[in-house]
Amino acid sequence: MFRIAICDDEKSVCAELEDYIEKYLNSSYIDGSVEIFYSGEALCNYINRQERLDLIFLDIKLPNRTGVEVGRYLREELKDERTDIIYISSKTEYALELFKCRPLDFIIKPVRYADVENILDVVVKRNKVRHQSFSLRSDNVNYILPLMDILYFRSENKKVHIVLVSGEEQAFSGKLDEVEKSLPEACFLRIHKSFLINYDYVSQYTLEWVRMTNGDIMNISKPYRTDVKRKLLHRETE
Repeated sequence: MFRIAICDDEKSVCAELEDYIEKYLNSSYIDGSVEIFYSGEALCNYINRQERLDLIFLDIKLPNRTGVEVGRYLREELKDERTDIIYISSKTEYALELFKCRPLDFIIKPVRYADVENILDVVVKRNKVRHQSFSLRSDNVNYILPLMDILYFRSENKKVHIVLVSGEEQAFSGKLDEVEKSLPEACFLRIHKSFLINYDYVSQYTLEWVRMTNGDIMNISKPYRTDVKRKLLHRETE
């Protein structure tokens, strides 16, 4: 079940978005549900009571709790990096504030079906990738790790260390080059000979470093900087 929420204080916008989403789900033969909320507070209360959502279409200007506040609540308090956020607004001056909430995209009102269709294509593709797994063998034990649980890979002393969202680490003998070849480019990015990171967990970046959602900071080596910048900027505009 693909679970989607719409949060906007304009009922006409919610109804239109719901129609577009249901049209997409039906035409793509995807089993999904759509929940509608007219305030940020109502959405947060629902998230606290229910299971995680896959995607939220979230207006920025909302009563009680703004869309930015809802995004920060999701990312900072609930530590939820898996729910994709699509912001919707009639204005475009919120880019810096929104980046801290790590949204997948931004839609300008009035919303068109083509916008929703393109975004859902990306979200569905990303979710398929996220549910793939990485297999390893360590100390004669086989492990299968969902890609969505991996923050980054680190190469050190002829071993590859996997840093997980939970804070745990797994290590195995191997080469980061071989690990990189086995992973989807849509999910992981090489930034250094020793680091391979998960796109979804980048909270900040410059030309020289990235900060992951757990606070770890890693340098981007010069040979990778142009490619890293291009791919991260592309991700922001997908």
